[in-house]
Amino acid sequence: MAAANTPPANNTVAKETASTTVAKPVENPPATTTVSKPVSDAPGTEGAFAGLFADQTKNSPANKVSGECDSFKSTSGWKDGKYYVLMNKVTPGTIIKITSTSTNKSVYAKVLGEIPKQVENEGLLIRLSNSATAQLQMPNGKFAVELQY
Repeated sequence: MAAANTPPANNTVAKETASTTVAKPVENPPATTTVSKPVSDAPGTEGAFAGLFADQTKNSPANKVSGECDSFKSTSGWKDGKYYVLMNKVTPGTIIKITSTSTNKSVYAKVLGEIPKQVENEGLLIRLSNSATAQLQMPNGKFAVELQY
């Protein structure tokens, strides 16, 4: 007789779980849609290329320059910390340390190639992936940076 009571109890629990699961996603999305929040607050979030930068600059001093930066849209870096930049006169594959002069936060990014010659790029030192811009806690638009490479 106990076996006859078990199936209805399991069905009731399954129905309650299903209705609870459906209700929760509707409540959560507004809390996770912050644009200017960094990708991660965990230690070591400077990016996946930080170790490569240390190897690259071990035997020679890093070049230091400062100037204006703007971002470009990229799907990379949001979860894996692989940040990328476009920069003139630097060999693709070079790892660069980018520090925001206003937040004093840094990320490490790999140079993909040169900045395209377009009016909106005039005067820019680099173009940085938007995931790296978010990690630096900078808004969209131009901002000042210091670079080491």
